[in-house]
Amino acid sequence: MAGTVRHPATLEPVTAFLEEVSHDHPAIRWTVAHRQVLALHDCTPVDLRDIPA
Repeated sequence: MAGTVRHPATLEPVTAFLEEVSHDHPAIRWTVAHRQVLALHDCTPVDLRDIPA
């Protein structure tokens, strides 16, 4: 996600910019979300009609 990372002791923003923080990063607990970051990698488009039911 992208958001404002806060200092655990003071709750003041660590930086003035939005930071991208992964869900397994320790700072996630101190991040106020502004938007969710999504990305797809190594995907192959398929025609759904070619997939057996």
